[in-house]
Amino acid sequence: MKIKKSDVAMAVQWIEVQIAREDSFPFDQTNEKAAKKNLKALKDWRKCTSSVQDIREWADEWLTADNKKRFQEAIVAARSYKADSPINLTKDALKCLEQAAEAAELSPSELIIAHFSQPALDSGSTESGE
Repeated sequence: MKIKKSDVAMAVQWIEVQIAREDSFPFDQTNEKAAKKNLKALKDWRKCTSSVQDIREWADEWLTADNKKRFQEAIVAARSYKADSPINLTKDALKCLEQAAEAAELSPSELIIAHFSQPALDSGSTESGE
């Protein structure tokens, strides 16, 4: 299971919501054996710290294949939401960024991406002409 440190809060929240919402989580079966496994999974979850390793181990041990898929999809969706979230800049920083973007005939976002992309960082270049 691929979980990053930046995913921990979302991962904990997702698991907590599933536990609160579904009596049969993480197992969808309703027999006595599944109920005992659910209780053991819940006890193990309560022992988990909020470390990436603990969450990953718990998910690998207790989540069904379907729940692992849903969990991974939720993590990917949260990452994508974070990537699209706005940033805050001071007025002076925004003005500088807009001027530089206009001079390069790029949008501010394109300028930032071009400036901080791996090839630009590898060459040590700060402008396209250097």
